[in-house]
Amino acid sequence: MPPAEPIPTNHPDLLRTTLHLPKHVVAATHGAETVLLDVRRGQFFSCNEVGGRIWELLGDGLPGERIVDVLANEYVVSRLLLTEDLERFLCLLLARELVNQ
Repeated sequence: MPPAEPIPTNHPDLLRTTLHLPKHVVAATHGAETVLLDVRRGQFFSCNEVGGRIWELLGDGLPGERIVDVLANEYVVSRLLLTEDLERFLCLLLARELVNQ
């Protein structure tokens, strides 16, 4: 089996894009954890509180730039770090086909 390709950590203009939640991904939140189930593959993905909040904001139809604005008001974190972390997280979701462009 060939080695898995690395997941890209940046994507041009990703934060200006509105990503969509596909119908084959089901989410459930339990306390501070959100679990995503890809029903096509039968795989579970676990997100912490911030990842769950990002998932919720994606479901509201917000582009990445607006998600940064919302999270910057909700959490004490530098905007630069928040932007970098969000871009990495969105790249991961895209690579795993948990969101669509």
